[in-house]
Amino acid sequence: MRTLCAVFLQAIADTGRVSEALAAHGVSHHRRDFTSVAARLLAAHKAMVLDISGSQPVYEPVGGNLDKRGEVFQASTAIWRADRVFFEF
Repeated sequence: MRTLCAVFLQAIADTGRVSEALAAHGVSHHRRDFTSVAARLLAAHKAMVLDISGSQPVYEPVGGNLDKRGEVFQASTAIWRADRVFFEF
């Protein structure tokens, strides 16, 4: 049995667009509620897993999306190497 996550990831692969994959699963309208980004150093074991130096800062974005009723349907977090990210506002 495939998990919902696997099915959704396949929908993204099939359509090439997150919005189209969401629509295929009943979310025809959504908007970003928030995005926050923090910079920090990783614990030694996490740095080792990611194969980066413990002194290498990372960005940790956290975000949430709302459906057309204003209800949270998706939350996300990630870890990016700070030296590999460029933000333009």
